[in-house]
Amino acid sequence: MRDITKFYFSDNYLNLADTMSLHQKLNSQAERAILSIEEIIGLSWGIGMIDNQGPVFSINCGAGLQLEKDKQLLYVCKDINKPSDINDLYNLVSHDDNNLVCGVKPDEQSPICGSFYLYRQFTLNYKEVYDNVVELIKFIKKDLPVYDLSCHISSIKRKVLILTLSGKKLPIEETKTKAKINLVLHHEGDILNKTVSLSIKNSNNNLAELIWEKGVSLAVEARKSLNTYSVKSEPMDLILAPGGGGILIHEACGHLLEADYILDNNSVFSKILGKKVASESITICDRGDEEEDWVYEPFDCEGSPTSNVKLIANGYVSGVLTDVKTAKVLGCPNTGNARRQSYEFLPICRMRNTYLCAGNVLPEDIIKDTKKGIYAAAFTGGEVNSQTGDFVFWVNDGYLVEKGEITRPVRPFLYAGNALDVLSKIDVVGNDLQFEVGECGKEGQVVDVSYGQPTVRILSQNIGGLK
Repeated sequence: MRDITKFYFSDNYLNLADTMSLHQKLNSQAERAILSIEEIIGLSWGIGMIDNQGPVFSINCGAGLQLEKDKQLLYVCKDINKPSDINDLYNLVSHDDNNLVCGVKPDEQSPICGSFYLYRQFTLNYKEVYDNVVELIKFIKKDLPVYDLSCHISSIKRKVLILTLSGKKLPIEETKTKAKINLVLHHEGDILNKTVSLSIKNSNNNLAELIWEKGVSLAVEARKSLNTYSVKSEPMDLILAPGGGGILIHEACGHLLEADYILDNNSVFSKILGKKVASESITICDRGDEEEDWVYEPFDCEGSPTSNVKLIANGYVSGVLTDVKTAKVLGCPNTGNARRQSYEFLPICRMRNTYLCAGNVLPEDIIKDTKKGIYAAAFTGGEVNSQTGDFVFWVNDGYLVEKGEITRPVRPFLYAGNALDVLSKIDVVGNDLQFEVGECGKEGQVVDVSYGQPTVRILSQNIGGLK
């Protein structure tokens, strides 16, 4: 049994020199060859009033080999249970070069063993975390009609190594932890759901303390929401809170400027590249090269360097998120946005950290300048029609703005709009850019993302429809 207290494909375990030698022999067989080796150690843990699960640990290790020649694609992937499994990938493709596409999926996951050692992979004080959640439940139940309170914690320790045909060895290693606290209240026959999340990356921050602080803040906001105002269905100015409102930029703008949507004419932006769609104060970017961001990928899954891509620059549609293939077809730069969920998937064009750049207006001045509107603090769900730009979101946490002040909390409501209309009606941009962490699904693959924005105001939006 291998020592799972260390990464499976450490330099001491795998002979990377031999692997590189096999890789470079593909020069005569392929125009491009990429080997991606990946290991993920995972933790999932649920603590709550009604149910407790875990902590549950998992370990998954595998490799994928991608070859391209004369517009043909060959992709094989396999679990790694021993070093020779990587060599098997090369043996397979060297005898199968007439196939256009070959997918070899693992028969079973690598065996989960030695859970005690996996337990020690994460720098969590498990007892302190559990005790704090239990105390948080007791604390909140004293003053609120709590039906359920739960906290779900997930953490991954991930290491990736990409080998390119040119001989580059590109490593990524990271540890990420997320916690989500869900509070359900039963008040006067109604069910009220409030949530708050936190995230930690490559840090020794005390998770137990952060959960307590977030939980107490959640309770304060929940108390404000016990008596809510029903929003009338009418056009109103909408102020988006910093951070969470960035989901609108992610869904209704970022996705529609991924190259595959553009090439398929499946995006409202397909025919307006280079056109003006917003005021000069609007610049929207996607980046992966900032180490402090939630998604830090200095190179993508094809080994291409990443950068800060301006999707909309001073109001003009100026960029598209591309990979090697789509950049060639579009005749534009490769932005290094090829991403995948794991070694079992082919890379596709994906966002990383997508955000609306900060302006120079104080957020409190935006509120003071609004006679009547809604301050939207949290969104959930949502759908976007990529061809028209029409979207629907639920605003789960919102407040009425009256005569320049945030007043009453409002009941969750439906927000329906259009991406191009929203961009054209953002009339003021705050200086308080913040990011939120999330997950993004596309073509059956889920990847980490973040999205961000400062406080912004959108004029005359369709508000209404109770949840």
